Amino acid sequence: MKQRLLLPFFALIMASVVHAQSDSITIETVGLIGSATPMGWDADTTMTQDSADAHLWTITITLAAGEAKFRANDDWDINWGTPAFPYGIGTQGGDNIQVLLAGDYLVSLHDSTGEYYFENLNSNVGIIGEAAPFGWDRDVNMLPDTADGNRFHITLPLDQGPVKFRQDDDWVVNWGNPDSFPTGIGAQDLDNIMVPKAGTYFITLDSASGAYAFEEIITFASVGLIGDATANGWDSTTALVQDSGDPNSWGANITLDSGGVQFTANDGEFIWGGDGWPSDTAMIDGDTIPAAAGEYKVSFNTETGVYDFSEIVIYESIGIIGTAVSETGFEGDDTDLLRSANDSSLWTLRAELMDGEAKFRANDDWTVSWGSGDFPSGIGTTSFGPNIPVTA
Repeated sequence: MKQRLLLPFFALIMASVVHAQSDSITIETVGLIGSATPMGWDADTTMTQDSADAHLWTITITLAAGEAKFRANDDWDINWGTPAFPYGIGTQGGDNIQVLLAGDYLVSLHDSTGEYYFENLNSNVGIIGEAAPFGWDRDVNMLPDTADGNRFHITLPLDQGPVKFRQDDDWVVNWGNPDSFPTGIGAQDLDNIMVPKAGTYFITLDSASGAYAFEEIITFASVGLIGDATANGWDSTTALVQDSGDPNSWGANITLDSGGVQFTANDGEFIWGGDGWPSDTAMIDGDTIPAAAGEYKVSFNTETGVYDFSEIVIYESIGIIGTAVSETGFEGDDTDLLRSANDSSLWTLRAELMDGEAKFRANDDWTVSWGSGDFPSGIGTTSFGPNIPVTA
C-alpha cells in the first residue's frame, strides 16, 4: 500500500478544551462565521439546535469558496475549527475551515465532540459504508477536481471495513470492487470495497473510468534520533521538536559521540537512514548514518527525508564593533553581547548606536565575523560579508 508520509489535514481527537470551557459557559447559540458565509467575518449565521439532540446544530446555507468557523454565543470564547473540508473534527481555537467549493450545503456540528460536516446539496459523488464516518446512514461528499469534472477526491479517516462510492446520495449509480485495494476499477453494483486497516486516507475516484485509489496518510505523533552516537543509545529515542509552521519539519540541538544514528517516528514504527554525513536524504529502512562527535543543530523533514547536522560552535564571546558602536570604530574594542541561558548560539544586546557601520565577530578577533548589507535585520555572511549599514 502506498503511504503518504505527512501529517493529516485534521486530527481525530475529542475537543477537550471545548468541553472544559462549556462546563463554565452555557452554549445558547451556535453560528457559522467567515469569508465563505453570507455575512463574512462581521456576524454569525445562526444554526438550528436539533430537537432530539441538544448538542447537534444544523443549517442549510449557500457558501462561497473561502474560510469559516463555528462559534458559540456570537463570541470567540468557544469556537471550533480545523482546515479539513468537508468533514472534520473541530478543536477549540483551531485553524479556519477551508471551504474549497462554493455551493449549497447542509452544515452540521456536534458541539460535544467538535465533529462537523458540510454536505453538498448539489450534484455530488460520495463515499459510504461501515468504514466511513457515518456508516451506511449517510454519504461523505468528495470534492471535484477543478481541472477534470470526472475526478473526485477527499482526505478522510476510515475504520476497517466495507465502503462504496455512489452518486447523489443514491444507489442508482454506484461503484464497488471487492477484490482490489488500495487501487482498482470500480463498477456498477459490484460488491463493497474492503478497507483492511483503519487510518486516514487520501481517496480519489474517476467517475468516467471507475478507477479509484486509497493512499494512506501517516500520522507522526513523535520523531526522534536513535543510535549509539546519542546519549540514549539504541535503547530509547532522543526527541526532536516539530516546527510550528511546518508539520513535516522536526529539529533539536543534540550532542553526539562518534557512531551511528537513524531517525525514528512513532516509537520505532518508522525508521529512516542514509549514507551521507552531515547531510543527505534519508530513506525508509535505510542504512545507519555515520555521525562524528560534536554538538549539532539537527533538522529532519519527514516528507522529503532530507536531514542536516549543522555543527554548533561554542564561542567564548560574541561582540559588535564598528563606527556605529564607538568613536574608535573598527580599530577599537568589541562591545560584548550576552549569551542566552537557553540557547548557546543566541546572543543579544540592548545598546544605543550611531549612524555608521558595524559587524559581529567572535572571540574579539577577525577570524570569525558576520556582516550583511541589510538593516535592521538580515542574515550575516561569515567572515567576508559586507559591513552592516546602521541607522542611529
